[in-house]
Amino acid sequence: MKRKKLTLTAASVVGVLALVFLVLSAINSEGIDSVTVTFVGPGDEVRDNVVLGIGKEDERPDYRLDIVHGQGRHRCGTVLNRSAAEGITFTVADDISISRVQELVLVEDDKLQDDTVARVQPSGETISAGGYRFDVTTSRSFKVGLDWFFSTEVGKAISLGITIGIVVVILAMFFA
Repeated sequence: MKRKKLTLTAASVVGVLALVFLVLSAINSEGIDSVTVTFVGPGDEVRDNVVLGIGKEDERPDYRLDIVHGQGRHRCGTVLNRSAAEGITFTVADDISISRVQELVLVEDDKLQDDTVARVQPSGETISAGGYRFDVTTSRSFKVGLDWFFSTEVGKAISLGITIGIVVVILAMFFA
């Protein structure tokens, strides 16, 4: 009888943890899909450096967008020789939860030296800084929620606990 009560209690705890896991994953399942950067002014848009007339045909800027998040930095790629006046859309290849994004960094990717043009912290769908507007597109994804959860300390502990539990069950099968 005591063993049955212990099993029932353990099952209840696992059920509550699973529910908490699902709720937290759902809350943080909004992932960043793309960012459209548009130059809105004031002033002039940045230009590539022209040294002694060399590279005059490549005077338009080369933009790169970096996303700084909890696990590091994701480079969305570089768009060469294009003005951002009509908008440049950067697609995000990785599954990154918007709640983990610390900042968006727009860089003028130059052959001689990279220049940071604007830095913004995501605080909505549209953010402006340094004469640039950042339009962030997001969508919900269960995978993004799972990745977010298992990158937290609680998620890592649960993952470790599940792994240890599986190893114990396998060893018990051999030594029982």
